[in-house]
Amino acid sequence: VYIAEDTTTGDDVVIKEARPFISTTENSLELLKKEHRILSKLGMTGFVPKVIDFFQDWEHLFLVMERVEGGSLTSFAAGKNITLKTNPTKEDARESYENFRTIFLQLAHILK
Repeated sequence: VYIAEDTTTGDDVVIKEARPFISTTENSLELLKKEHRILSKLGMTGFVPKVIDFFQDWEHLFLVMERVEGGSLTSFAAGKNITLKTNPTKEDARESYENFRTIFLQLAHILK
């Protein structure tokens, strides 16, 4: 994954590169194709990065998308996950439930 500058617009972009025979468990080329398909389908929602380009150079695939500032859902989940606390309180449980409920309802609404 690279952060680069779009030479046309001057905006920061993210470039994901997939190479054959890199992943031992999944085909990295197919995974990047799938990510491109999903982002393209959800692009009109405004809730995912906009796809700028998708191309192949030699045996490598490249997905270029807009750079979006913010944290990842994975980071949020790790920071708010009650199962990672050593002595969670009832308040921790309530807060954890509310945080995840809010996120999942928002995701369901977006995907609907």
